[in-house]
Amino acid sequence: MSSETSGFLSRKRVAYASLALVVAVVAAFAFYSIYHTSSSGGSVARTVKVTKGTVQASVSASGNLSTIKTAEENFVSGGTLATLSAEVGEKVKAGQVLATIESTSQSSALQQATTSLNVAKMNYADALNSQRNDERTLGKDRSTLATAEAGGTQVQQDQNQEALDNAE
Repeated sequence: MSSETSGFLSRKRVAYASLALVVAVVAAFAFYSIYHTSSSGGSVARTVKVTKGTVQASVSASGNLSTIKTAEENFVSGGTLATLSAEVGEKVKAGQVLATIESTSQSSALQQATTSLNVAKMNYADALNSQRNDERTLGKDRSTLATAEAGGTQVQQDQNQEALDNAE
Protein backbone atom coordinates (compact mmCIF):
# COMPACT_ATOMS: atom_id res chain seq x y z
CA MET A 1 0.00 0.00 0.00
CA SER A 2 1.23 3.42 -0.80
CA SER A 3 1.18 6.33 1.64
CA GLU A 4 -0.85 8.47 -0.78
CA THR A 5 -3.80 6.12 -0.98
CA SER A 6 -7.12 7.70 -0.24
CA GLY A 7 -8.77 4.38 -0.25
CA PHE A 8 -10.60 2.39 2.29
CA LEU A 9 -7.96 2.39 5.08
CA SER A 10 -6.78 5.96 5.24
CA ARG A 11 -5.59 7.33 8.61
CA LYS A 12 -8.56 9.65 8.96
CA ARG A 13 -11.08 6.88 8.43
CA VAL A 14 -9.32 4.60 10.89
CA ALA A 15 -9.31 7.40 13.52
CA TYR A 16 -13.01 8.15 13.01
CA ALA A 17 -13.92 4.46 13.12
CA SER A 18 -11.95 4.00 16.36
CA LEU A 19 -13.65 7.02 17.92
CA ALA A 20 -17.11 5.75 16.91
CA LEU A 21 -16.32 2.32 18.39
CA VAL A 22 -15.25 3.89 21.72
CA VAL A 23 -18.41 6.03 21.89
CA ALA A 24 -20.60 2.99 21.15
CA VAL A 25 -18.91 0.91 23.90
CA VAL A 26 -19.29 3.71 26.47
CA ALA A 27 -22.97 4.21 25.54
CA ALA A 28 -23.68 0.47 25.81
CA PHE A 29 -22.00 0.30 29.24
CA ALA A 30 -23.97 3.32 30.49
CA PHE A 31 -27.26 1.87 29.22
CA TYR A 32 -26.50 -1.49 30.88
CA SER A 33 -25.55 0.15 34.19
CA ILE A 34 -28.70 2.28 34.34
CA TYR A 35 -31.37 -0.15 33.15
CA HIS A 36 -30.06 -3.53 34.31
CA THR A 37 -31.71 -5.00 37.43
CA SER A 38 -29.85 -7.51 39.47
CA SER A 39 -31.63 -10.79 40.17
CA SER A 40 -29.68 -11.25 43.38
CA GLY A 41 -30.22 -7.61 44.36
CA GLY A 42 -30.69 -6.14 47.83
CA SER A 43 -34.51 -5.88 47.92
CA VAL A 44 -36.44 -8.85 49.18
CA ALA A 45 -40.25 -8.98 49.33
CA ARG A 46 -41.68 -9.65 52.77
CA THR A 47 -45.29 -10.34 53.70
CA VAL A 48 -46.92 -9.64 57.04
CA LYS A 49 -50.42 -10.26 58.33
CA VAL A 50 -52.47 -7.06 58.61
CA THR A 51 -53.90 -6.27 62.04
CA LYS A 52 -55.90 -3.37 63.39
CA GLY A 53 -54.17 -1.19 65.98
CA THR A 54 -53.10 2.27 67.05
CA VAL A 55 -50.18 3.89 65.36
CA GLN A 56 -48.04 5.86 67.77
CA ALA A 57 -45.41 8.12 66.37
CA SER A 58 -43.80 11.33 67.46
CA VAL A 59 -42.16 13.91 65.29
CA SER A 60 -39.86 16.62 66.47
CA ALA A 61 -38.87 19.55 64.31
CA SER A 62 -37.89 23.17 64.57
CA GLY A 63 -38.69 26.06 62.29
CA ASN A 64 -41.43 28.51 61.43
CA LEU A 65 -44.98 27.54 60.57
CA SER A 66 -47.09 29.56 58.20
CA THR A 67 -50.50 29.14 56.63
CA ILE A 68 -50.93 28.13 53.03
CA LYS A 69 -53.74 30.60 52.41
CA THR A 70 -53.38 34.13 53.74
CA ALA A 71 -55.07 37.39 52.89
CA GLU A 72 -53.34 40.72 53.05
CA GLU A 73 -55.61 43.70 53.69
CA ASN A 74 -54.80 47.32 52.96
CA PHE A 75 -56.96 49.60 55.05
CA VAL A 76 -57.82 53.07 53.79
CA SER A 77 -57.23 54.78 57.13
CA GLY A 78 -55.65 53.91 60.42
CA GLY A 79 -56.88 54.38 63.93
CA THR A 80 -57.75 52.65 67.19
CA LEU A 81 -59.80 49.48 66.83
CA ALA A 82 -63.29 49.95 68.35
CA THR A 83 -64.99 46.64 67.48
CA LEU A 84 -63.90 43.34 65.98
CA SER A 85 -66.71 41.45 64.24
CA ALA A 86 -64.83 38.32 63.14
CA GLU A 87 -62.75 35.73 64.94
CA VAL A 88 -59.49 34.19 63.77
CA GLY A 89 -60.21 31.29 61.41
CA GLU A 90 -63.86 32.27 60.92
CA LYS A 91 -65.20 32.23 57.37
CA VAL A 92 -66.34 35.63 56.19
CA LYS A 93 -68.26 36.85 53.17
CA ALA A 94 -67.42 39.56 50.69
CA GLY A 95 -68.60 42.95 51.94
CA GLN A 96 -68.92 41.80 55.56
CA VAL A 97 -67.74 44.35 58.15
CA LEU A 98 -64.77 42.82 59.94
CA ALA A 99 -63.86 45.66 62.28
CA THR A 100 -64.56 49.31 63.03
CA ILE A 101 -62.20 52.01 64.22
CA GLU A 102 -62.87 54.85 66.64
CA SER A 103 -64.32 57.86 64.88
CA THR A 104 -62.65 60.49 67.11
CA SER A 105 -59.41 60.38 65.16
CA GLN A 106 -61.32 60.54 61.88
CA SER A 107 -63.46 63.43 63.16
CA SER A 108 -60.41 65.44 64.16
CA ALA A 109 -58.76 64.68 60.80
CA LEU A 110 -61.92 65.86 59.01
CA GLN A 111 -62.01 69.04 61.08
CA GLN A 112 -58.35 69.77 60.29
CA ALA A 113 -58.95 69.17 56.59
CA THR A 114 -62.01 71.47 56.61
CA THR A 115 -60.01 74.22 58.35
CA SER A 116 -57.20 73.87 55.80
CA LEU A 117 -59.73 74.09 52.98
CA ASN A 118 -61.27 77.29 54.40
CA VAL A 119 -57.83 78.90 54.78
CA ALA A 120 -56.98 77.97 51.18
CA LYS A 121 -60.27 79.49 49.96
CA MET A 122 -59.53 82.76 51.83
CA ASN A 123 -56.02 82.90 50.38
CA TYR A 124 -57.47 82.35 46.92
CA ALA A 125 -59.99 85.19 47.39
CA ASP A 126 -57.19 87.51 48.59
CA ALA A 127 -55.11 86.60 45.55
CA LEU A 128 -58.05 87.37 43.22
CA ASN A 129 -58.60 90.77 44.88
CA SER A 130 -54.90 91.60 44.58
CA GLN A 131 -54.98 90.65 40.91
CA ARG A 132 -58.02 92.89 40.26
CA ASN A 133 -56.35 95.82 42.04
CA ASP A 134 -53.17 95.26 40.06
CA GLU A 135 -55.15 95.19 36.80
CA ARG A 136 -56.90 98.51 37.70
CA THR A 137 -53.58 100.14 38.54
CA LEU A 138 -52.08 98.84 35.31
CA GLY A 139 -55.03 100.30 33.33
CA LYS A 140 -54.59 103.72 34.96
CA ASP A 141 -50.85 103.64 34.31
CA ARG A 142 -51.43 102.75 30.65
CA SER A 143 -53.90 105.65 30.32
CA THR A 144 -51.42 108.07 31.90
CA LEU A 145 -48.66 106.81 29.62
CA ALA A 146 -50.83 107.19 26.50
CA THR A 147 -51.73 110.74 27.53
CA ALA A 148 -48.10 111.58 28.14
CA GLU A 149 -47.06 110.13 24.79
CA ALA A 150 -49.78 112.15 23.03
CA GLY A 151 -48.51 115.39 24.57
CA GLY A 152 -50.71 115.54 27.64
CA THR A 153 -54.24 116.82 28.13
CA GLN A 154 -55.47 120.08 26.56
CA VAL A 155 -54.98 121.89 29.87
CA GLN A 156 -51.41 120.63 30.08
CA GLN A 157 -50.81 121.68 26.46
CA ASP A 158 -52.20 125.17 27.14
CA GLN A 159 -50.02 125.51 30.23
CA ASN A 160 -46.99 124.38 28.30
CA GLN A 161 -47.75 126.91 25.49
CA GLU A 162 -48.18 129.74 27.99
CA ALA A 163 -44.89 128.82 29.66
CA LEU A 164 -43.23 128.86 26.23
CA ASP A 165 -44.74 132.22 25.36
CA ASN A 166 -43.61 133.73 28.64
CA ALA A 167 -40.13 132.39 28.11
CA GLU A 168 -39.78 134.17 24.75
